[in-house]
Parts: sequence; C-alpha cells; structure tokens
Amino acid sequence: MVDDDAAIARLIGVRLQTRGFAVETAYSGEEALEQADAFAPDMIFLDVSMPGISGLEVLEEVRRRELDLAVVMTTAFGSETVAVDALRRGADDYLRKPFEVSEFQAVVDRTVATLTLRRRNEALQRELDERRKQLEAELARAGAIQADLLPDAAPALPGFHLSGKCLPARDVGGDFFDWYEATPGQLTITLGDVMGKGMPAALLMATVRAALRATAGMVSPGLAVEQAARALATDLERAGSFVTLFHCRLDVATRELHYVDAGHGHVLLRRAAGDSVPLGAGGFPLGIVPEPEYQQSTVHLDPRDTLLVYSDGLLEACPGRRLKAADVSALLDGCMSAADLIERALAACDGSGPPGDDLTVVLLRAV
Repeated sequence: MVDDDAAIARLIGVRLQTRGFAVETAYSGEEALEQADAFAPDMIFLDVSMPGISGLEVLEEVRRRELDLAVVMTTAFGSETVAVDALRRGADDYLRKPFEVSEFQAVVDRTVATLTLRRRNEALQRELDERRKQLEAELARAGAIQADLLPDAAPALPGFHLSGKCLPARDVGGDFFDWYEATPGQLTITLGDVMGKGMPAALLMATVRAALRATAGMVSPGLAVEQAARALATDLERAGSFVTLFHCRLDVATRELHYVDAGHGHVLLRRAAGDSVPLGAGGFPLGIVPEPEYQQSTVHLDPRDTLLVYSDGLLEACPGRRLKAADVSALLDGCMSAADLIERALAACDGSGPPGDDLTVVLLRAV
C-alpha cells in the first residue's frame, strides 16, 4: 500500500488484511520502489499524487523493470482523466478516493482475477516456448541425420562426372538421392520424392532408401523397385502417401544405363549435340497399385551426354512462376554440378522468396 496519507494507507491496509492479504506500507514513491524489490508484492495500491516521485513515475519504473505484479492506482474523486492516463501507462485498475466498500472489493477481485489469468497465460507461454525449443532441436537433429544419409562425395568414375544436391524446404524433407557401387564398375543411382513435406515425408524417405539399398547388387533396377514397392505397400497405404522414383544402374565400362522411372518423370537426357532424348516411363509411383510391375529400359551414354534427374521442387523453385522443361534444359548450359544448377535456378527467381518445396538434383555427365 503506497500513499503519503497515513490514514488512507492504514485503512486500505486493514481492509486488505481482513481479506487474507499480507500488507506492507510505503509513504513515498522512493520507499515503494525499494519495497517492491524486497517484498516482491503481488499487487500495489499506488496513490497518483505524492511528493517526490509521483505514482505515475513509480508505475513507469515498475513496468520498466517488468515486475510480476498488478498495479491499482488510487486517485481523488473527479480525476478520472488521470486514471485513464494511468491505465494507458500500464496500470491494471484504479480506485477512486473516498471509496465505497463494494467498489473496493470489486477492484480487488477484478485485479486478482486478472493477475491470476495473466500468470497462468505466461506460465503456459513459457511451457509452449520450451516445448517449441525442444521440437526445434529435435527437428535440427533429424535434419542433420537425414543429411548424413545422403552421399557425401561422388565416387571416382572413369569417363563420368557425378554430382547431387538436396535442399529441403524445411529442416527435414521427403526428397532424397542416393548412389553406391555394390560391385566395382556398377553404380546404382536413385532419386526419390515422397508426397508431402516435413517429418512424415522424411520418415518414409528413410524407409524407401533402406528398402532399395537392401537389394544392392542382387537384382536388376526393375526388380529392385518392384520388391521395394511390395515391401512398402502397407506403410504407404497407412500413411496415405506415395513415392515417385527414378532408379538406375550405370555400367561404367559399357556406358549403358539401365533404369526404371516409377512415376517420376522429371528426367532429362541431353545429347552432346543439344537435343533431348525422352526416356520411357517404367510404371506407377510406389504406393499407387498393390501389385506393381515395372518396365526396365536401357540407354547408352556417349561422350558429353548429360543425364539430369530432379524433383518437382526444381520446377517450383521460383514462387509464382513454374519453370518448364525447356527452362531446365537451358540451365544446363555450362553447368558444372548439381549445386551449380540449383544456384542458377534460385538466381533466376530474382529474389522472389525461398523455394516452397524440397529441391533435389542429380547430374551425371559423360566425358
């Protein structure tokens, strides 16, 4: 209770004590600020007009310190303008002097209710902030794990340059690429795109990658995709999702590429002369039909031929403008790597914002 009038301070103090409050009294603004630190009150009844530091100045200092308390300004009758000013500066309520018992009780009840609700909301916000930080840390860790699943360096391939790049739209994503030599001279390359984004797509992405890796070197690309589709059918059905894939195996010595396009479609084979060769489709995406069959095809890669496999995120790299296949082909001119291609695509957006979808590219060039 802060008032330079001892009688009023004593009266309000007694009424608060009868309602179960512990009360400390201050008779100046300076004393009030000292006791605010020592006593840590829940509420301050604060007189507006006091010698020295005024009540409004005490109010401003209390709010500046961000003390967890409510402030009720006490004003002389007829000074509603001052009361309104106090509310604008952060007071919780005001009480006019001389005051009636009913008005006093109403202000106390209202202020306690407001303070209690505010503290509950702040506690809830702290809990939500802490949970958000935990989720962000978990997502960051998941993103790091997912990045570790991607190839970190391309193998040395006589007569070929290979590169890949994956840029998730969020911490984790549903795109992936993979490559490995199950046997020397036989390089398996995969690019997949799981429907959706975020953690659900990322979990399915890891499962698809593992299913395909389980067939490494044992079966042809066509059989590998069929086996993976059957193994994943239940998981994809439960998740209500599907996966598009381009899965191939390069015979480095013969330069033959055996491949399956499982509903992916975003593949560009550009010959040395500059013309593009369409690659045949191999079947539906994984998760569409229960007993899938996939048609494997073969193409020969001549010197200076370029195979580009990408996710639809490349076409949607520029928000508000979808790239066409011809645009993607033009980006290949003088392009040195998958990362270079992505940089070119994003640079063509003229700062129109970050990509809204996962963006993945694999680039294989015959030399």
